[in-house]
Amino acid sequence: MGRHLKKVLWILPVVVLGITSLAYSHFDSRGWGSRSHMFKWWERPEVVQRLKLTDQQINQIREIYSGETKKSIDLRAEFEKQHLELEQLLQQDPLDEDKIAKQIDNVQAARAALAKNQLLMRVKIAKVLSSDQRKQLDAIRKEMREQAMRRYSERGPRRSEGPRPPEGPHP
Repeated sequence: MGRHLKKVLWILPVVVLGITSLAYSHFDSRGWGSRSHMFKWWERPEVVQRLKLTDQQINQIREIYSGETKKSIDLRAEFEKQHLELEQLLQQDPLDEDKIAKQIDNVQAARAALAKNQLLMRVKIAKVLSSDQRKQLDAIRKEMREQAMRRYSERGPRRSEGPRPPEGPHP
């Protein structure tokens, strides 16, 4: 096995894991386009009131969200297919460096298409809002992030398991 291929085989799992983590943690079709979104903020009465959203704006945003979410589902599926194909190529013996390199490009292209769709959804939604509404929404999002950070610092990191019960017989 060549030195270059050995290097690729050591680096590739890290890259693939990073791409997968990024795709699943950052690109989320549930709202504003990332995990820092405020899940369907246009349906939160307090946000609607603060932004003074009209019914027409809410309906336009819902339409955009619905259409782009459907696209995101297809793009996420394509990303997963490309990723699976890459994993399969990495399991073959002998390894075909050219095929692997091309498949890495395919995975990257699928990830980029998903990211592009998410960001364009955000742009389309922003275009429905006035400049003042966008500024106000940014302020609301900042407040929500700060509140979340305060809650996090007060309670500390979540534990996957609570404290273990004492061992031994229970009365």
